[in-house]
Amino acid sequence: MNLSEYISWNSARNAVPRILPIHPRKMMRMLEHLGYRIVRIRGSHHFFFNTMTRRTTSIPLHGGEELGIGLIKQILRDIEVSAEEYDTLRKEVS
Repeated sequence: MNLSEYISWNSARNAVPRILPIHPRKMMRMLEHLGYRIVRIRGSHHFFFNTMTRRTTSIPLHGGEELGIGLIKQILRDIEVSAEEYDTLRKEVS
């Protein structure tokens, strides 16, 4: 195996999906798909709760802005979803 084949093989083997920015409404649909429900709205922030997992998170809905990568990572930590699961959900929820 030459160097370029090794790099290609190793990068494919260790590939972690990139977290891409999305619109807050799509994130809200993803949460609803996972069993989360809106429990309250305060200003532009929508607060979600899952009765099965007892986890909460909030989604800011600021005009036409997409959610930043840092905020998405925090939401994924709140709901205990991996980057791989996020990538799969992002593709199946429209």
